[in-house]
Amino acid sequence: MKRMALVTLLSLCFVMPVNSFALSNTARVPVLYYHPGVASSCDYANYASMAFAQDLELLYQQNPPIHVIPLYWLAEWALGQRDGSTLPDRVVAISTDDGPNDVWIDVDAGGAPCGGNRISFKRRIEEFRASHPELNLQWWEPHVSNFVIASPKVRQLMSGGPNAPQFWTDDWWAAANQSGFMEIHNHSIDHDMLEVTERTTDPVIGVDLVAAGYGTTGDWVGHGNWNKIDNYLSSQVEISYAASYINLKIAPAWPDLFAYPFYGPCGRFECSPGQTAVIDYLQNFQNEHGLLAAFTTKPEYVSRGSNRWMMGRFGWQADWTSSSGLQSILNGATW
Repeated sequence: MKRMALVTLLSLCFVMPVNSFALSNTARVPVLYYHPGVASSCDYANYASMAFAQDLELLYQQNPPIHVIPLYWLAEWALGQRDGSTLPDRVVAISTDDGPNDVWIDVDAGGAPCGGNRISFKRRIEEFRASHPELNLQWWEPHVSNFVIASPKVRQLMSGGPNAPQFWTDDWWAAANQSGFMEIHNHSIDHDMLEVTERTTDPVIGVDLVAAGYGTTGDWVGHGNWNKIDNYLSSQVEISYAASYINLKIAPAWPDLFAYPFYGPCGRFECSPGQTAVIDYLQNFQNEHGLLAAFTTKPEYVSRGSNRWMMGRFGWQADWTSSSGLQSILNGATW
């Protein structure tokens, strides 16, 4: 589970955050996730970057402030691999899904809403840090972990084909992973995206997609349904092949966190029959996938004792659409 040498060194040097307290072993911590982009209007409920910026203010205006730590630190703590004394006493972790360019790059999306330009999560972090020198923020905060779709071919299809403007590139992944305040992680090879309408070869990775076609149904069309990932081979392609490609882009770091596409195995509430194959793969083939933990979109707090392969997350738009909604999630946490 290699990480960038710089991040590893800084993590080793990090002994105690600014406050003098430690995260309790009985804490229940929320992990927040966003899908970057703009929906129907330019407001908190529809513009992810705007919501993210306002949410950072809300977190650090709490009394005392809530610190946004790297997600892998929280996973290590939940698994008993990191002592709470290495963390602030009040924390959350933040992630994004899918990996569009506006995680890192201000994007001209071609007009309304929001006047075309989408402000990146990177710029929001930089602006937040610059506007709050009084917080004496650590080098890592606020931190965002980004779960990206690996297949270049699928991301090209998501952008509208090879001749369309490309909004899902991977040329920024290395810089984000080297920044200290972001990391790149695994969101599967193809997300079972609807844009895949026939068996499609990814010539870069050297597999046919969607990976569900390697399952028992032999269905090569994307339906946005991870129920179809129902055996060893389809799980291996979706998870381990994806990790290997992401590693090529962010080497020497290895993407050792995974977020299930859509609702993922066991959905938000109940397990479906085929999905247990993915959990079996994660449990039994760690030498292949090299993962520390996996995250669902089930709105549950992370605690010591959380299921390693089904840690919960709360989603912007799915679980809150306003600052007051996020405050309710924070009120349900314990530190």
